[in-house]
Amino acid sequence: MLPDISVPYHDYIACKDLSSRLLAHTVRAFEHFAYDRLGEVDTRFWKTQALRDELTVYKGRQAGRVSESLGDSLHRCAASSSLFSTTPAAITPATMLLTGVHHGFVENAISTLVTKSQEELALVIRYLHGSSSDCGILHVMEPPTEDDPFHFLGFKYYVSQAVGDPRLCKRRHCVYLEDSGFTRTRTGEKLGYHIMHSVNLSQFPDLRSRNSIPALMSTRFLYRQREQGKVEVFMLGNIDIKGLVVKPISLHYAVETMLNMTRLLDCSETKRLTQWHGSSCGRVGKDGGLGTLNVVECLVCGRAACSRCRASKQVFVSSQDGLMGRLIMVPVCTGCILEANTSFFGVLRSQRRGRARSARFGREILDYRSPRTQRRGGSSRAMNVAMRSPSVDRRRRSTTHWKDDKMPSTPETQQSSPDPYGSARQTWVATPRGTEVVRLTPREASITIEERKP
Repeated sequence: MLPDISVPYHDYIACKDLSSRLLAHTVRAFEHFAYDRLGEVDTRFWKTQALRDELTVYKGRQAGRVSESLGDSLHRCAASSSLFSTTPAAITPATMLLTGVHHGFVENAISTLVTKSQEELALVIRYLHGSSSDCGILHVMEPPTEDDPFHFLGFKYYVSQAVGDPRLCKRRHCVYLEDSGFTRTRTGEKLGYHIMHSVNLSQFPDLRSRNSIPALMSTRFLYRQREQGKVEVFMLGNIDIKGLVVKPISLHYAVETMLNMTRLLDCSETKRLTQWHGSSCGRVGKDGGLGTLNVVECLVCGRAACSRCRASKQVFVSSQDGLMGRLIMVPVCTGCILEANTSFFGVLRSQRRGRARSARFGREILDYRSPRTQRRGGSSRAMNVAMRSPSVDRRRRSTTHWKDDKMPSTPETQQSSPDPYGSARQTWVATPRGTEVVRLTPREASITIEERKP
């Protein structure tokens, strides 16, 4: 059982200061790469380490070249709070650079990071890092709001499985400060960002007695929308996998971790399909004329779909205790797949149009998607899904939100010595972990699909 994590106001200010400096440093590096060098990596300082699809990971040729400039900027923050006592060790390993393009939308990736419940975080951790032993939201300092639904600032942790034979290797756990949202470059171009930086929380228990040792990391991701459905990814990061004496293994683990983080652009589809389970969708308009094609029901919306109009997709199934879970493959119609891959802003526009239409005709629309995509006809379900009732987590979490203290939106406002120490109001909100439940949470993930002919 984890204790409640409390964060004094001066530590909150220190977290904002550190995150602002990390973001400003990364944005300046991106501007030099994208604008000054026109997207060409300087091979005098970087050597290729790994390739995956259209993504490339580079390792710095000169150890400490990037970390030294970053360390000078973070020196004041590390000295101001014991939270950042591990910062020098976190940025000491060789700096890695990741560049390339990936399909998706920036806003979908950033919205996926905003996890409001334990189930949502378990989904993201499972999708990005594979098998994990545990994870959790320890403390929220700045939650997302209606005005800024993409911003999050808080502490999280996750425990990974052992690298290799668990009898010989230990698990790795990481307690980190996470910051996400949008910022702008010197030309006014909008970028999504995601920062994960290891911290030393004295209230977090020591897991060494449970066959787990801490891992240190500092990763700074930037996402840039290049064209419709294409995102440019830029990352600077350091990962220190303690306990791995063999450097090639440690380097391989660090590279795989960074490449897996780019799967965030794909995770948005799984997260939406999981949340939309049981809602309506009417894009599969094949009510007749299917001949002898076998049809099954889409697990998300319940519409009948033939083999040509469906595909197997991953959805997340929470465990009985609500802490972790696993991904399973289920049949999903093409309508739900297309909508799950729609831009977040496109869904938001549909929602607003639906609200306006509801107000005009004096009726209330319960589904957040547009009425056009709502279910036009029912069909008998051929599935038996054992649904789990929401469980109450004994591990409570608290949320802290200081108003009138917002992150700088541009690097110009993020000078080497920002002044976030202005007046602010403090509001404490007690939020139990797992109060918002993802819809698809069967106990045993037992799904029976009966094929039938029309």
